[in-house]
Amino acid sequence: MIPESVYQLFGGALAASGLAHFAAPKPFAAISRPFFGDETSRYVKVNGASETAIGLAIAYQPTRVLGFAGLAAYGVYLGDRVVDYGRRRFTGGSA
Repeated sequence: MIPESVYQLFGGALAASGLAHFAAPKPFAAISRPFFGDETSRYVKVNGASETAIGLAIAYQPTRVLGFAGLAAYGVYLGDRVVDYGRRRFTGGSA
Protein backbone atom coordinates (compact mmCIF):
# COMPACT_ATOMS: atom_id res chain seq x y z
CA MET A 1 0.00 0.00 0.00
CA ILE A 2 1.22 3.50 -0.82
CA PRO A 3 1.59 5.70 2.27
CA GLU A 4 -0.80 8.65 2.58
CA SER A 5 2.17 11.01 2.69
CA VAL A 6 3.15 10.04 -0.86
CA TYR A 7 -0.26 11.04 -2.20
CA GLN A 8 -0.13 14.27 -0.23
CA LEU A 9 3.35 15.09 -1.52
CA PHE A 10 2.44 14.31 -5.13
CA GLY A 11 -0.83 16.22 -4.95
CA GLY A 12 0.81 19.14 -3.19
CA ALA A 13 3.59 19.32 -5.77
CA LEU A 14 1.08 19.27 -8.63
CA ALA A 15 -1.03 21.95 -6.94
CA ALA A 16 2.09 24.08 -6.38
CA SER A 17 2.99 23.69 -10.04
CA GLY A 18 -0.50 24.86 -10.94
CA LEU A 19 -0.21 27.92 -8.72
CA ALA A 20 3.18 28.70 -10.27
CA HIS A 21 1.38 29.21 -13.59
CA PHE A 22 -0.19 32.30 -12.03
CA ALA A 23 2.81 33.51 -10.02
CA ALA A 24 5.32 33.24 -12.88
CA PRO A 25 3.48 32.62 -16.17
CA LYS A 26 6.32 33.48 -18.58
CA PRO A 27 8.17 30.12 -18.44
CA PHE A 28 4.89 28.25 -18.87
CA ALA A 29 3.92 30.48 -21.80
CA ALA A 30 7.26 29.81 -23.49
CA ILE A 31 6.75 26.04 -23.16
CA SER A 32 3.07 26.17 -24.18
CA ARG A 33 3.21 28.58 -27.13
CA PRO A 34 3.78 25.91 -29.84
CA PHE A 35 0.81 23.92 -28.58
CA PHE A 36 -1.68 26.71 -27.86
CA GLY A 37 -0.72 29.44 -30.36
CA ASP A 38 -2.53 32.76 -30.04
CA GLU A 39 -4.43 31.57 -26.97
CA THR A 40 -1.31 30.69 -24.96
CA SER A 41 -1.96 33.21 -22.19
CA ARG A 42 -5.48 31.91 -21.69
CA TYR A 43 -4.37 28.29 -21.62
CA VAL A 44 -1.54 28.94 -19.18
CA LYS A 45 -4.28 30.04 -16.76
CA VAL A 46 -6.57 27.13 -17.65
CA ASN A 47 -3.73 24.65 -17.22
CA GLY A 48 -2.65 26.25 -13.94
CA ALA A 49 -6.18 26.05 -12.57
CA SER A 50 -6.48 22.44 -13.75
CA GLU A 51 -3.22 21.37 -12.14
CA THR A 52 -4.11 23.12 -8.89
CA ALA A 53 -7.54 21.48 -8.69
CA ILE A 54 -6.25 18.04 -9.67
CA GLY A 55 -3.36 18.24 -7.22
CA LEU A 56 -5.61 19.23 -4.34
CA ALA A 57 -8.04 16.44 -5.22
CA ILE A 58 -5.23 13.87 -5.18
CA ALA A 59 -3.83 15.14 -1.88
CA TYR A 60 -7.22 14.84 -0.12
CA GLN A 61 -8.19 11.18 0.37
CA PRO A 62 -12.00 11.52 -0.10
CA THR A 63 -11.50 13.08 -3.57
CA ARG A 64 -8.44 11.09 -4.64
CA VAL A 65 -10.15 8.83 -7.19
CA LEU A 66 -11.72 11.87 -8.83
CA GLY A 67 -8.31 13.55 -8.78
CA PHE A 68 -6.65 10.66 -10.58
CA ALA A 69 -9.50 10.56 -13.10
CA GLY A 70 -8.92 14.27 -13.66
CA LEU A 71 -5.19 13.66 -14.06
CA ALA A 72 -5.88 11.02 -16.72
CA ALA A 73 -8.23 13.36 -18.59
CA TYR A 74 -5.69 16.19 -18.31
CA GLY A 75 -3.01 13.90 -19.75
CA VAL A 76 -5.24 13.06 -22.71
CA TYR A 77 -6.00 16.76 -23.24
CA LEU A 78 -2.29 17.73 -23.24
CA GLY A 79 -1.38 14.69 -25.32
CA ASP A 80 -3.93 15.72 -27.94
CA ARG A 81 -2.30 19.15 -28.15
CA VAL A 82 1.15 17.62 -28.61
CA VAL A 83 -0.06 15.21 -31.31
CA ASP A 84 -1.88 18.02 -33.13
CA TYR A 85 1.25 20.17 -33.01
CA GLY A 86 3.33 17.32 -34.43
CA ARG A 87 0.82 16.68 -37.18
CA ARG A 88 0.75 20.37 -38.15
CA ARG A 89 4.52 20.66 -38.02
CA PHE A 90 5.26 17.60 -40.14
CA THR A 91 2.42 17.89 -42.66
CA GLY A 92 2.44 21.67 -43.04
CA GLY A 93 -1.24 21.87 -42.04
CA SER A 94 -2.67 24.81 -40.16
CA ALA A 95 -5.66 23.19 -38.47
